[in-house]
Amino acid sequence: MTVADYIQSEQRGSGVMHGYRWMYQKMKCQGINARKEELRLLMSILDPAGTELRRRHTLRRRLNCSKGTNNIGHFDSYDKLRPYGICINGCLIGFSRKVIWLTRTTQLFERTGETRWLSTHCSW
Repeated sequence: MTVADYIQSEQRGSGVMHGYRWMYQKMKCQGINARKEELRLLMSILDPAGTELRRRHTLRRRLNCSKGTNNIGHFDSYDKLRPYGICINGCLIGFSRKVIWLTRTTQLFERTGETRWLSTHCSW
């Protein structure tokens, strides 16, 4: 895989939001060697609009689709108490801020969190 092919494949996904420094690290982890300057020039050729937006520090918002405002659940974990063996996990609805579930566990997110979300998703 060439450097240009890798850049194009990453920019089809979540890599479209990131600049050449992030891309350099990602490529380094994948074992693809390129100089940062070559990478910067390639990215400006392949995605000139994205390069200009990143240069101006303009955000490109992601589009999310849902059935309604109360259909988006947010998982979160409060791990400040983790050194003491306590983690507080929860899920709430973003728009109405209704708490769906809240638990105290010894892990950040247990596998039961996924099943708990699925079991409570239809009941509220």
